[in-house]
Amino acid sequence: MKADWFRWWHGTVDDPKFRTVARKAGCSVADVIAVWACLLERASQSGALDPKTGDADVTQGDDEHAARGSIAGFDAEDSDSLLGFDDGRTALILEAMIEKGLIVGDRLQGWEKRQPKREDSSAARTREYRDRKKAGAGAPPSPPPPPHPSGHSDAVVTHGDAQEGEGDKRGEKNQKTGAGAPPKFDPLAVALPVGLPPEVWAKWVKARSQAKKPLTELAVEQQLLVVTTWLSEGFSAAQIFDPAIRGSWQGIFRPKEAPANATDLFSPAPLRSPRAGDVAGTYDANMRAAAELAKTHPELIR
Repeated sequence: MKADWFRWWHGTVDDPKFRTVARKAGCSVADVIAVWACLLERASQSGALDPKTGDADVTQGDDEHAARGSIAGFDAEDSDSLLGFDDGRTALILEAMIEKGLIVGDRLQGWEKRQPKREDSSAARTREYRDRKKAGAGAPPSPPPPPHPSGHSDAVVTHGDAQEGEGDKRGEKNQKTGAGAPPKFDPLAVALPVGLPPEVWAKWVKARSQAKKPLTELAVEQQLLVVTTWLSEGFSAAQIFDPAIRGSWQGIFRPKEAPANATDLFSPAPLRSPRAGDVAGTYDANMRAAAELAKTHPELIR
């Protein structure tokens, strides 16, 4: 089985060595980078492909051509066809790379350093994390995983590795949401303004929850501010919330009808025309009061 990937390092595209190679080969830097990418793929697959026939199942051994990093068998003419070059351009680039030291023999210089044999799967990181926990508890570390069938320790991550890594991430997430997490906001626990019965507010909270639009802390703060204003204007809590609950609204609106509890302190009492009987009764009462005053205080009568 061939290796499915290799490392591409940051800074490759603007490496000054490629500009030198391009100048010596009389081509563009883009041409040099394209050839370099083809060489990296060839070198990455050399550990699993026969350099002469391209057959699979060649394992690493004493034959230096079997090791990853070898570009033995790379065909410059095929590269010209693949990349759309004029005949001979890839060969000129290869010569300039050899002169610059990027290719030594039939191997890419620095391959072992830039393509190290180490596990890059989430399984390795998960195993190290568990070993650290076991070391703290005095338990022996976990055994290393069996080698990949390709013989390379940096082979592609398997589906099982990914699942194990995801499980570790879920465990970390659960730890974050455990102790020390902020309490969940409860809209029923807030202080209500005067005039807003708790049962009316509870119906509104329930309606929003059933609509899958639960009230947030900010929404409650803003709604109670306007409700306080409307209650002070004489609107009842039923006028404010009943239409919103019946209509499955997400918000509340100022009622259009007149306030149910309105009191206008500046309107004078309606005037009533006096009736004849009321006038006569008032006159008789005044005369009786004057006669009584004349008896008790004659000096006041002139």
